[in-house]
Amino acid sequence: MIYDYTIIGYGITGMLVLAMLQANNVDISKVCIIDPYFDGGALLREYGNVISNTPLSKCINALKLIKPEYTLPEEYKIYDETKTTPLHVLAHIIRDFTKNITKQVDVIEEYVTYIKKDDIFTVQTNSSEIKSKKIILCQGSKQKTLECEIPSIPIHVALNKDILSRYVKPTDKVIVFGTAHSGCLVLENLHQLNIQTTAVYKHDTPFLFAKDGEYDGIKEEAERIANSILNDEYKNLTFVHSSKIDQLIKSIRKCDWIVYSIGFNPNKICSNIDLTKYDKTSGKILETDNAYGFGIAYPSLAPDSIHVDVGVISFVEHIQKQIQLLLTN
Repeated sequence: MIYDYTIIGYGITGMLVLAMLQANNVDISKVCIIDPYFDGGALLREYGNVISNTPLSKCINALKLIKPEYTLPEEYKIYDETKTTPLHVLAHIIRDFTKNITKQVDVIEEYVTYIKKDDIFTVQTNSSEIKSKKIILCQGSKQKTLECEIPSIPIHVALNKDILSRYVKPTDKVIVFGTAHSGCLVLENLHQLNIQTTAVYKHDTPFLFAKDGEYDGIKEEAERIANSILNDEYKNLTFVHSSKIDQLIKSIRKCDWIVYSIGFNPNKICSNIDLTKYDKTSGKILETDNAYGFGIAYPSLAPDSIHVDVGVISFVEHIQKQIQLLLTN
């Protein structure tokens, strides 16, 4: 069988893509999904306890773009739609939204090992091979790191205070690269564990706030933490600007751990085509017909044409804008 569409990766974005295809009358019996877990992706598996930086209502509104009559199931009405929620709540809502659709498609619970493009795509996994007319890449991303030769704490660990407490000892010194949303949450966890911490920032000030008009500025819980820090409530925290190389080297030499909160890189997939270059407006993989990428690995260009947008509603809007392109033979 040659599939019409193969979705690679079935985290939040992969689920949203499938729902959008079905909503546009695609025969989903001709869709294949490949993912090693089918558990809701890293949002649930690694970042489930992290508090979102947007209210629950944005997730609901995103799903209404796919299914206008959608209403939040009763079990989730314990959460205030005007407030932020843990990310695992959003992941479960989207899993429930797509649960019945997922049962109607072919699924392969393996990693993709290679993608070959001839007239159509050949997608290889650990033990199988399928053919597909189009591929939609939603493989997610992993955190960016630097080569400092210092042990690092994975960002999903640093965002979970209970697990973090098993990594660091009371006498340890930690450097955190990045002071945006996740970086602030990490600084809070280290503060509560009473760990000597150095935060490295790259802008003119340690924090950029959404309330000041910064497009990617911090808000909600991260804003509260930053204000507490600026009020000198975090006695074990010092700052170093990334341009101060001498201070940075001294801090790194003294530290026991590094936490990187400096963004993400797409999870790599081996292929005979370049899957890294894409059109940030259309999601189309450049120089390759019938290949598309969405989600955190392929974020859409923001309205200011400078930043990229990451989040459930941004992902849905990006997919929705390109759905007719996806449906074109």
